[in-house]
Order: sequence, then C-alpha cells, then structure tokens
Amino acid sequence: MTQRTLNMLALVMPMAMIFGCGDKDEPTDSAVDSGEVEGDADTDADSDADTDADTDADSDADADADADADADSDADSDADGDADVDATIGDVQRGVYPVDTMVTITGYATHNGGSAFFFLNDGTAGPYTGVYVYHGSGIVPDPAVLQGDEVQVTGLVTEYSGDGGDTVTEVIPDELADIVVLSNGNPLPEPTTLTLAELADPGTAEAYEGSLIRVDGVTVTNTDRGFGEFVVDDSLVVDDLIASYSSVLGVGDTFTGLVGMLHYSFGEYKLSPRYDADFEGYVEYTVPCPGDLCLDDLVAGDLIVTEIMYNPAAGNDDYCEWVEIYNNTAGSVDINGLVIYDDNSNTGSIGVSTIVASGGYVVIGKSTEANWTTNCVTDGFVPSAFYGSNPALGNNGDQVILDWDTDTADNIFAAPAYAKDQTSAGYSFQLDSASVDVTLGADITYWCEAVTQINTSTDYGTPGAANDTCF
Repeated sequence: MTQRTLNMLALVMPMAMIFGCGDKDEPTDSAVDSGEVEGDADTDADSDADTDADTDADSDADADADADADADSDADSDADGDADVDATIGDVQRGVYPVDTMVTITGYATHNGGSAFFFLNDGTAGPYTGVYVYHGSGIVPDPAVLQGDEVQVTGLVTEYSGDGGDTVTEVIPDELADIVVLSNGNPLPEPTTLTLAELADPGTAEAYEGSLIRVDGVTVTNTDRGFGEFVVDDSLVVDDLIASYSSVLGVGDTFTGLVGMLHYSFGEYKLSPRYDADFEGYVEYTVPCPGDLCLDDLVAGDLIVTEIMYNPAAGNDDYCEWVEIYNNTAGSVDINGLVIYDDNSNTGSIGVSTIVASGGYVVIGKSTEANWTTNCVTDGFVPSAFYGSNPALGNNGDQVILDWDTDTADNIFAAPAYAKDQTSAGYSFQLDSASVDVTLGADITYWCEAVTQINTSTDYGTPGAANDTCF
C-alpha cells in the first residue's frame, strides 16, 4: 500500500465512525423520544413507559408494581406486604374506610368477650375510641378475649342494621387467625361522662358509638321494656347485651352512675353495662311516708294496744276479731307494714297505708274487709285495716304483740297475756281509759271487760275511741 493510500484511509475512517454507526440507545419500538436518551416513549430517564423515575410500569414513585405510594407490592396504602389496611379504631368509626375494606386494627378489650363479639378500645377516652368486633358463634377465640387484653383484629368494615334503618359500625373477622391476643392485663381509660341530653343528640351519640361511657344520677322509669332492657329518666335504654343487673328493679330506683359500652341496636343507642360493678350506687325506691312517721321511724312504746276483741258474739271468730291501737307519738303514724302476732308467733301484717293521728286510735281486723262485711253484724263498725287470717286469738288465753317485723327478740308493744274467760263472749278486753301508758298498758291489772254496747250490735266495746274506765 502506497503512502497516499494510507493517508486516504486515515481521512475516511473517522468519517465512517461518525456517519456509519447507529445510536446505542436505539428504541425497539417506532416511538421517537424528545429530550431523553434511552429510547422509550416517556420523558423520564428510565426504560419503562411511565413518567416516574423508577423502573416499574406504574405511575407512582416507588419501585413496586402496584399503584400506591408504598414500597410493597399490594394495593393498600400501608408498608407491609399483606392485602389489608393497617387502620386505627378512630378512622374506622369516622368512616375513613369504605364498607368491605379489609382492615387490621389493634386495641384493648373493654370486657370479657362474649360468645360472638367484644368491644375494642384504642387506649384513650373520648369520641371515636371504640368499635364493635363481631366474630359470630362460629369463631371462638383461643385463648378467650378478656378485659384488658391487647388484641389485633383483621376483618371487614361493615355497617349493620338490625331493622333496615341506621347502622352500627362493625369489624368482622373471617377466621380464628384474624384474632390475635398480643398482651394481657392492660389498664383501660376511665369512661367518658356524658349527660342524657348529650346522648339524646344523634351526632354526639354517633361519635361515642362503641366507646366506654358513663352517666350519673339516673332514675329507673321503666323496669321491663322487653328483651331484658330497662329505661332511666324516660331517655336512655339500658340493655343486657353483655350483662344484666342481678337485683330486681322497681320504678323509682336510682343509681349514682351507670357505666358501659354505648351500642346502636334496633334504631337507638343503648348503654350496655359489663358487670354488676357498672351499676353504681343502687338505691331502692321507698314510697315517701304519708304520715309524720312510718313504721321504721317508730321505737318501742310508740304504739300501744288498748283493746282486744278475741271472742266476738256478732259474728264468727274467723272473721270478726279485732284489735285497737293507740298512737302514743306527737305526730301522725302510717302503720303500713305493722306486724301483729300472738304468743305462738302466728303472724299477720297490715299491707295498706293506714294513718293514725297523734293521740288517736285505729282498729285493725282479722281476715279481710269482704269477709267482715259478709259475716260480722256490727251495725256500721268496720276496722280501718285488716291483718289476714292470723293470728287467730285463742278464747282460752293468748297475747297480742306489735312489731316492726317477725323477729321476736324485740317489739313495739306487748299487751298483757289474757286468760281463759277473761271476758264474756261478745265483750272486748280493754285498757283503762286513764291508764293509756306504756308501763301501765303492759300490766293486766289495768285491764277490764268493756261495758259500752257497739251501736245496736250484740257486742260491747269502744273501737276507735277512748275506752271505758276500769276503776
């Protein structure tokens, strides 16, 4: 090769390198890039078809193949690799997650779990802090969920309506593995105190659905609403979803406080106490005393037996016996509940309000008023109250005792025991009118047979009035 040829080759080779070699990033499709060097149809510097800077085919900025912003390959927004959303109880209750969203929540059981459900609390007090977890009777957590357990639950967010109306938010796990007890014995926050007026507001009640709350100073106004429910202050329904109260309730009974879970059921919000301790400061209602004094106010000697008809002639002994009582106090006395018994402790009692004026007399009769009016010929005299079929005062001797109850260790007053034939048939045995006194009234020497006829009847005595004199 001549020197000229060598010189020519030296000129041609660089030209061939410039014009004869293609772009090393030549695209495999027919698209033409603008402003990039890698040859795909987007404007970024990677080889995929999206506009982000990662190497996957989605449009987010992470390197996975899903459309969310986290680094895992599932479609949820958390950073783990499962298909559920790691949620808070508050967000579930606020409706952040649509129905049928699979979520995982963690909270603390507010009570010992039932056969089909339990409530979880997020560890704080206030609104949106609790939720109802319904696992059904087909899933039995093992170990059982107990109050204070920290529990992780995976389930579907559900809005349940028992009556086709408004709904209650639930999380429903699908299998036993969806309920995991993480720790035990954790403390719970104090319940949030709400007024009945606040609970009557739908917005407030909705915010506290599933939360631990309390109400203070309530009165029972309906003892049996059906289905184990009762009502306080004609406003709040208390149900037995978790526990029922162990005592029989009466209208007017009061509680210093009620604690429980606020739950929505069949169109209304209801309080669900967890155990007896949630029924705080129970006080049984007692009817206000219609007199100045009632039975529990009396002390020994406040009532005195002043006359006894143990062998009437105007009718059968089974229906026509009677006892007169004197009120020895400075005020009126209601003798409702007064117990009367004899020397063999055969007892009867007064079951209706019967007021005796201070310094006044009252007559109580055996059996019933119906039996009296049918069998006793007393010309208009009828006792004020009746003590029943016992005691049956013996004609051969007996005793009349007044008491607060059937405990014979003490009593209000004990009349002296009378003997057989102490009086004639049809004549009452009475305390001397000038000796109506606790001490003298217990001494038989101050007692005698009556001499005053009862109206036009065949019996003698002074029922309901001052007695005859014995001296």
